[in-house]
Order: sequence, then C-alpha cells, then structure tokens
Amino acid sequence: MKITPRVMLAAVLVAAIGIPSAIAAGLFSTLPIVGSASFCASTVTGTGGLGGITGQGQGSTGSICGQTVPAGPSFLTGQEMIPADTQLGGGASPQTVRIPVTLLGNYGGTPRNYLDNAALNITAINGTATVTGATTSALAVTNMSADRWALDTNVGSGAGRSAIVTSSPSPPTGFTNVMKVFRTSGALTQPVCVHQEIPSAIATQLAGQTVTFSAWLDALAGLAADNNNIVNMVVYTGTGTDQGFGSWTASPAITPAWTGIATAVNQALTITTTFTRYSVSASIPSTATEVGVAICFTPTATGAGATDGFAWTGAQLEIGAAASNFEVIRKQDDLNRAQQFFYAISETAGPTPRGTCHFTTANTACQWDIVFPQPMYLAPTFTFAAGFAVPTTTAETALTACTALAADATAGTIVAVAGMTHMMAQCTSGGTTAAVGLSATVFDNGGSGKFTAWAGM
Repeated sequence: MKITPRVMLAAVLVAAIGIPSAIAAGLFSTLPIVGSASFCASTVTGTGGLGGITGQGQGSTGSICGQTVPAGPSFLTGQEMIPADTQLGGGASPQTVRIPVTLLGNYGGTPRNYLDNAALNITAINGTATVTGATTSALAVTNMSADRWALDTNVGSGAGRSAIVTSSPSPPTGFTNVMKVFRTSGALTQPVCVHQEIPSAIATQLAGQTVTFSAWLDALAGLAADNNNIVNMVVYTGTGTDQGFGSWTASPAITPAWTGIATAVNQALTITTTFTRYSVSASIPSTATEVGVAICFTPTATGAGATDGFAWTGAQLEIGAAASNFEVIRKQDDLNRAQQFFYAISETAGPTPRGTCHFTTANTACQWDIVFPQPMYLAPTFTFAAGFAVPTTTAETALTACTALAADATAGTIVAVAGMTHMMAQCTSGGTTAAVGLSATVFDNGGSGKFTAWAGM
C-alpha cells in the first residue's frame, strides 16, 4: 500500500511530535502519544453483566474501555523512522520509503547547525577586503574574511587568499554572500583551507555521533586546468579544550596541533562551475572534546590567479547520516554569536556620542568604559588606534582628539579573561579645562580611532 501525504503527516504529528490535536482529528487514535500517559481509545456500552456487558438475565447498564492505549515514551531519540512518499511518477518503485525524523527540519531543537556564520552574513572583521591566509604561524584577525572563518595554507610559501563577494560568482538561491578561496602565485602544491573550530562546550555534544558536513560549492574558472576541479571537505577532532589555531601539525597536514588530533573525514569531491550542495559524513570519536571543519583545494604547479580556486556558502555541520535542509539563522542571531569572539568599534563622522569617560588626571587622562555587546567566549586580545574625541569644556561645546588610546592601567594590571563584558580604555586628552572627577562624553569626530577585542577561533 502506498503511504499518502495525509497518512505521512498523521504519522509525523502523532509518532514524531505527539500533538494531541491529531487524536481529535481521528488520525491514528490508537497510537501512544509522546510524553502522555495511557488512555482509553474507545469504550463499549451495553446493558446487563459486569461492567455493562449485555448478559443473560441482567438489567444493569454501563460501559468498559474497549481499547486501552499504553503510555508513550517520555522523549524521542532522533533515530525514529517515519514513512515518506517518494512521489516517483508512473508508480515506479519504491512509492514509499522510511526516513529519519531528523530530516523534518528543526528536530531536536534549534540550532541544528553547529557552525557559526554559516551563510557568511557577518563580515565585521575584514568586510569584503581580500584576505591573505596564514602560513605556518598562528591565525590572526587579518587571516579572516568572514567572522568565525579563517584561511590557512600550512606551508611557508603559501599564497592563499579569500574574499567575501556578492557576484562573480553570484550566490546560489537563498544566499547573499559567498567566499572565494584561491591562490595568487607559486607552484604551491599544498592545501589552501578555510577553517572553523566549534567551541568545546558545544563540540562535546558531537562525541560518539555520526555527523554530516555540507556546503554549496562552485569551482572558479581556473580550477579545472589546475587540479581538475577537486575540493576536499574535512572534519577533524581533538581531545583538548578550545585550543584554536595557534600552531599546526607538520606540513602538508592541514590540521591544527591539537591534543589527540584525528581526522574523521577528508574526502575529495569533483565539483562543477555551478553552485551545488555537497556533503560528507563521519563518525566523531566518543572521546572528542574539540571538532573543526575545513574546505580545501590543493593547487598543482599549473595556474594561479583570482580564478584558481573555489567559492562556497551555506556550510552546515549536524548530527545525522545525511544533510537536512539548510538551517536559516537570523542575521542578528549570527551577529550575537560572532560577537562572543570578535568586537570592534571604528570612529565615524561626528560629533556623534560613543560612550562616557571619567577624568582621573586633570586635562589629560580620561578612563573610558567600553561595554561589549556579548560576553567574550575566551580571554580576548585588544588593539587600539588613537582617535575619538572628548570635550575641552564642561559644557561640551568643543572637542579634542585622543592623542593616544590604550588599556587603562589606573586600577592596576588589566587582565583579559573569558566572559569579559567591559574593557577600560584610557584616552590621553589635549584639553585644558577638564577637572579630576569630571565625567564627559566620548565622541566619534571623524578621526581614525579604533578598538578591537578578539577571542580567537
């Protein structure tokens, strides 16, 4: 018998989700309901006999339960299988298959995708500038062309580049940004890779699971002549805690030097010049506490240039043996997650109020409390560029630029720690009327002031 969409929907509602309204609709009324106690699906009413069953010479009336449905399970595991219509024409076999409930979308909660900034919508770090990848050294902010994604070529002669673009190639339907990954020179013959590490607090949830890594990939025009359009999708694991990308295993290995580093999958794919979704699956060791992903291409001695590489978007790492629909995350939610690792402010035209500072040394030292929008995931490093401005009068009718901007050490050594929500910076002012104890506004005023906090990957 072919399972129709109506039958499939009923099965999903009752077996997979357990919505009581399905009972009212008369669909699968005798199946247990997830999280519910046993219940009576139907009663029998009659005259005479014990419990109301008609008997000889009995005149009483009553009813008994004709069908008791046992209690449902308290939860689902994600391994449940449900019927689905294949919609194959002409009665072709099979008309019905069984699929895991995880393919229905946001099963198991949101988010399903363990990767941050998967659609590349957050580009606070380097915008759309072309970024030079790291080589054999630790990754830095300058090696990231989208928040939470870093480029590395683990060889001294590495010439890897990446850039966020909105055309050439145009994004696939449903996306606005793609990342080009390419190399500019040299007979490199070493993998050029873009990486993301999943925080250990989250990565441990993947231990012992089968995962699927997917992304939309597109070969740039020069890749065919270079390596026949081959791109590798990689998942690797470790047993440390948030070790980041501070050092690398010996070249040509592409993995970071994590404790217990192991490659779960490194699969070569032959891609085309049309954006297509590709996926690979792997088993994560039960001891894993770190998980990372990478998308790479290995140049040969042929080629080099802005089209020698690939473009990608829509990366997803999820529990399960197959890729489910790409999970769309609101841009603001992506930003909130990205700002746990990187936050920057840059001076704009003004005068525009930016914050408040407090003078601890008359006329010169003003302490500015910079508030982060999100607690930093790890202890951040800070960079400063002089700029911004503070008033020279108590009426705040005139401004002077900060001639220096640095960490404020007035209260002692500034210690960067995980979970930081504030940073005290010191503006050295050239004013002449600011008294000790005066609180004043910090302004953007068209200068080159900048502050960044980066917690690594």
